[in-house]
Amino acid sequence: MKIAAFLLCFLLPGLAPRLMMPAGTGSPEVLAPEVLDKYLAQYSPYEMRFDARKFSPRDQSMLKKLVEAARHLDTIYWLQTSKYGMHLRDSLVQRGMQGTLLTLLKRNGGPFELLNGYAAFTGDQSYYPGDELYPRGMSEQQFDAYYKNLTEEQKKEFMSPYTAPS
Repeated sequence: MKIAAFLLCFLLPGLAPRLMMPAGTGSPEVLAPEVLDKYLAQYSPYEMRFDARKFSPRDQSMLKKLVEAARHLDTIYWLQTSKYGMHLRDSLVQRGMQGTLLTLLKRNGGPFELLNGYAAFTGDQSYYPGDELYPRGMSEQQFDAYYKNLTEEQKKEFMSPYTAPS
């Protein structure tokens, strides 16, 4: 429900700058553009040039496959770090909203500013050290107790590098 309310900010005209919805309040908090600009200013711009024309057609084909694989890895990364941030990123892209917020979401892999102690720069969630790998609020001890009670077969499946959280 919180995500739906958050996304409404992008659907209704005039509400686009109101990006934060504090829990338990009906009034949206306006995220200051100066703060986003300050966060973005911490990064140095860089230019990466690439010209695939100098490669053979076979190598160009392999490069396309590598780019495709990198896109899959990017999705896996987002799913492991911030599904919430991924949904925010995708909603901004769908709406054609290029800008500071989208840039920060992409650079940080979610709505938390990595260079500033994981401060949330949009949304109503606080950073959780377990990212998406552990349920929110689960302590290390609770996780260990859960794992300890699994059967050997469940432990094998649980620890498989090919198992992804849903």
